[in-house]
Amino acid sequence: MVAHEDELREAGRWPEQPGRRHLAELAHLARDMGWLREPISEEITSVLNVAWIMAAHPGAYVRGMRQVPDLVLGDPAGYGAVP
Repeated sequence: MVAHEDELREAGRWPEQPGRRHLAELAHLARDMGWLREPISEEITSVLNVAWIMAAHPGAYVRGMRQVPDLVLGDPAGYGAVP
């Protein structure tokens, strides 16, 4: 997003706190700006967000495991949703 700050500011789309945007918000912004060719679903952004939390903040993921269903990374059925 920072790489496109000038373009976003010119369009009046630069968020007040850019570092505090959820992945889904960033994906919708990218789609609205025409940077994504295909529509991105809430399910895909949710899976990517969980994978990011697991990689960047594994402690937070482990603490939150009781609150959300587990993401099974070994299940090949999920790969069809990701282009």
